[in-house]
Amino acid sequence: MNVSKATSVAAQNIAINLADQPLGGFVVDTKGESVSVAAMTYRLSQHKGTQGVTNISLFDENGKVVAGPVDITSSSDAIAFSDTVTFPVGVHTYTLKGKISTSFVSNDVI
Repeated sequence: MNVSKATSVAAQNIAINLADQPLGGFVVDTKGESVSVAAMTYRLSQHKGTQGVTNISLFDENGKVVAGPVDITSSSDAIAFSDTVTFPVGVHTYTLKGKISTSFVSNDVI
């Protein structure tokens, strides 16, 4: 299993207070047999902290939710999924999407 950055999920402007805004993506290349992962943690960094990022889900390339939704707690920058995700054989793209609160303003960067 090889995981790499998804160039198809580019850095971009996203809307505040609107669901399913892209936060990042990755490509998984699984060989041989499917691989199940019981928990995944992703970290976001932002100059003011990441509180206010909610309703975060992991989507496959077909738009199906494969994990989530979860919220980032005020004491953490971690997106922690406890859903078991099975990555099928082949090359597949996954996208993290969530809702950015109104505490973010223009030109904030995540």
